[in-house]
Amino acid sequence: MPVAILGADSIRRQRTDHAKAAVADVLAGKHEAAIRRLPAIEDKSAQSVLPATATRDERRAAARQDNVKVIKRLASDYAALPTKARASTLVLTSTNADRVALNTAIRTELQSRGELGKGVDVATLHKADLTAQESKRAES
Repeated sequence: MPVAILGADSIRRQRTDHAKAAVADVLAGKHEAAIRRLPAIEDKSAQSVLPATATRDERRAAARQDNVKVIKRLASDYAALPTKARASTLVLTSTNADRVALNTAIRTELQSRGELGKGVDVATLHKADLTAQESKRAES
């Protein structure tokens, strides 16, 4: 099966030079370089005051505190952008839990500013991940 090789000239969605350069790095397999090109927000204030004797659990708790601060700041910064700028802004995170927390925080921030109406809950189906045999049984 033929495989297409994408190059920097195939980048269409990214509009800024630094975003295009980051995508070009990803296409070239230089993932670390791509991430380093993007602006990052980091807060280690809770972690920085821990004594050297802090336990693993204490370090994790401090990291969670710092993470909550970063998520709140990102949500506030994003909501403060003009609508047009928001449409071209991408917020990236490395975990699904942070993605959910960021989406929730951004929605809450936009709602508090009156820029987002009430949400609507929509029931969705979830894949059961059954084997062929399991799907034939009524109790499954």
